[in-house]
Amino acid sequence: MRKLILTATLLLVFIAPAHAEYFGLPNGRSALLSTTPDLSIEAGLGSGDLGAADYDHFGLRVNYRVTPGIIAFADIGTGDIGAFSGTPFGVGFFYQLQDLISNMDSSLKFSYHDGTFDFGGFDLSVDVISLELLVSGREALSDSGLKWYANVGFHRISSGQTDNELGFGGGVILPVPNGEAYFGLDFIDGTTFGLGYRYFIR
Repeated sequence: MRKLILTATLLLVFIAPAHAEYFGLPNGRSALLSTTPDLSIEAGLGSGDLGAADYDHFGLRVNYRVTPGIIAFADIGTGDIGAFSGTPFGVGFFYQLQDLISNMDSSLKFSYHDGTFDFGGFDLSVDVISLELLVSGREALSDSGLKWYANVGFHRISSGQTDNELGFGGGVILPVPNGEAYFGLDFIDGTTFGLGYRYFIR
């Protein structure tokens, strides 16, 4: 049964169009928050499409453990939406859930992101509020320690008008020297992918 659930989750994540949050990096982490130290920093790239516009993003994120079950984060980046360029930023936190799904770890994530993008003197302002459920497997997929995660959530996107969107996504995490590398594929109303490296500060 566990293998069946894992297979179905991976198919859902990688075959269905799958965006964790606008202007942020992929979740790229286990839902078990204790797998990382109290402080970590990361850098990553994202690319894809947001509706009818091309999207590119480079971001930095700092993670800090507030309590054993809460990790807060802040991020900043530089990005393009079509011909518009800007410097989005965001804040949020992960909250560890206990025994929500058998044989899986789970956390809730809340985040807020904001960005103003400029092109030829015209400004495009966008802010996003996101609430997601993050789940991950407890067992590695290979001897390298490769693990999977998946996320589903609600996103409120405001830019002149307000849209409410359901998002899906997921990816893999690989232990590497001094941290983790990750790849994620996400979808709200367009498909984006991202990759990054999380450095552990011990």
